[in-house]
Amino acid sequence: MGDGGTDARRPGKGVFARVVLMVVGVLLVGMAVALSKHALTGTTPISVIPAVVYDLLRDNGVATVTLGMCSFAMNAACLVVELVLLRRRFPVAQLLQVPVVLLMSASVDMWMLLFEAIPNDVYPVQLLCTAVSVAVLALGVYLQTTADVLMTPGDALVSVITRLTGRTYHKVKVAFDVVLVATGAVLSLLFFAELRDVREGTVLAAVGTGMVVAFWARVLAPVMRRVPKDPVPGIRRGSRGPRPEPGRERRPRHVTPRRHGRTDALPWRPPSPTPRTGSGRAWRTRRPGRGAPRGCRAPRWRRGP
Repeated sequence: MGDGGTDARRPGKGVFARVVLMVVGVLLVGMAVALSKHALTGTTPISVIPAVVYDLLRDNGVATVTLGMCSFAMNAACLVVELVLLRRRFPVAQLLQVPVVLLMSASVDMWMLLFEAIPNDVYPVQLLCTAVSVAVLALGVYLQTTADVLMTPGDALVSVITRLTGRTYHKVKVAFDVVLVATGAVLSLLFFAELRDVREGTVLAAVGTGMVVAFWARVLAPVMRRVPKDPVPGIRRGSRGPRPEPGRERRPRHVTPRRHGRTDALPWRPPSPTPRTGSGRAWRTRRPGRGAPRGCRAPRWRRGP
């Protein structure tokens, strides 16, 4: 009875550990966004449009709007696009992205207040802040990926587009970042006649985040192996995108299709045909009557019932 009680308590501990990882990752992402904005060398690609809108509102005397509010509006727009693309296939559990975005937006405003004490009028200090922001952003992304609970709407939208188009995640992510940066640059040139929030820091974040994520994965791999992989209630691991439509599932190449009334399929790829010793004839894989020489036999796994 004690063993049963222990097994019953393990899923709760695993879920709690993964949720803690996700929350820490979200806070680190908010820290990276605020630090990149404070560095004045360009923000991360997902934060370019909110940063430009934030500067535009501040220059027009709207002091009540914060960078966190603009980030929340941007993520809310990504969530709406997800709903439009998926429609009925949108998982209801993914509405929990809203509190995640609220937490990240609040953390952005909190870190912005804390970073005001750091001087940013010297270029070497700006570059240092940019490098630290990239490292912190990569760590936050890695923790969220390892937790595998929820994604921010921006990353979730990239995942949805990936599954709908069949493209690789990397290509869709690069195209998505390019569209965001280009839109922010156009808005900046249109309203300020100069580039704001799109500088060398933006390029460094776009290029270096993936490499730093790989670095954190190597360093923290021994620690992350201890994190329980219990499923979160209501959220299937690895199914954060839309499911394929019925009848359009892609069949693995190593599965043999049904032939001649057989209902079994090989879960493995059969070995290549080898010559039969002592017979002098090759071991053919084709059935007699389908182009195979007379006297050749099909392998056992290709015979009929």
